[in-house]
Amino acid sequence: WDFIFVTKHHYALELAARGNKVYFINPPRKKLSEQLFISPAGEVNNLFIVDYSTKIRGLRFFPSFVMRWADRRLLRAIEKKAGVRFDVIWNFENSRFYDFLFASSDVLKIYFQVDENQNFHPAKAAATADIALAINTEIFEIIRPHNPNSFLIPHSFQGKLSELAKKVIEGDYIYRRTDEPLRVMYIGNLQHQHINIDLFERVVNQNREIKFQLVGPYDPEKALFQRLQHYPHVCFLGKVQSKEIPALLDKADAVILIYDSDFTQSSHKLLEYLASGKAIISTYMTEHDTDDSLLYISRSEEEYLQIFRQVLSDIEVCNEPGRMRRRIDFAMNHTYSRQLDKLEKLIDQATEK
Repeated sequence: WDFIFVTKHHYALELAARGNKVYFINPPRKKLSEQLFISPAGEVNNLFIVDYSTKIRGLRFFPSFVMRWADRRLLRAIEKKAGVRFDVIWNFENSRFYDFLFASSDVLKIYFQVDENQNFHPAKAAATADIALAINTEIFEIIRPHNPNSFLIPHSFQGKLSELAKKVIEGDYIYRRTDEPLRVMYIGNLQHQHINIDLFERVVNQNREIKFQLVGPYDPEKALFQRLQHYPHVCFLGKVQSKEIPALLDKADAVILIYDSDFTQSSHKLLEYLASGKAIISTYMTEHDTDDSLLYISRSEEEYLQIFRQVLSDIEVCNEPGRMRRRIDFAMNHTYSRQLDKLEKLIDQATEK
């Protein structure tokens, strides 16, 4: 729960906000004084964090009946400790609890795959779930053959706008370039394996008049930090709480996404970017390759460098109120609340069959 917030965290928060009692199960821990701990998630009502340890390591390598027995045992232990009986089990991965047959038939089982690199047991997870969800078309094509109740639910936005974004919506804000160096921001996991580090350094090296601020967890021993730390116009701000991100983005003039050429899917952070209203410079993304794209996307490294320079040199036009509002409106049309409304209808349709 203390990791940078992604899809599963935001859905947990939204479900709790609707009055549901939610138990968020952390990965197993090796050292706990007791085998099972349940604690409130800070000041969030109806949300609880489950920490547990297991004496049986590598369960996925055991026969199916042993794994289901162990998962069922943990489920019952959590229910007993919490004093509840679960109505829904919602799994966002396929390395733990992926064989939903461990749960009884009266429990609704939802499998939601948000990362194509999560490829331990996607077929089994999809096949044994009541409903299988995919974050993008590539994952959807993987899970669809295994479950007739498979649906596409794209990335979502947490729904909280910054004060600046609210002014844009109300028509009370006009972006003005100042005499200060322009700020370009990257927010996300800086250890993401698909970040194009070579291109990232080329952008930084060729635009020394720009101030680059990189927000998110990073490893000082890894290549990205090692190669960029020597540039005085690059600042690593480290990990921040998700509630601080809108205010950080308010201070940016533009935001960037820089991925390898074989990673072309929309990312979780994109909707946070769009909600800021600021210009977004991105490597190629299949879903946003349209004539009316909200992103400035490129198809090659050379084109990325060219587009970067064009956007920053014409930043007042790229951040004019109409364009900013279109980006914000798109994010607000893809909130977790709206996606849950959609999912409720899909559940009703699937369970009526």
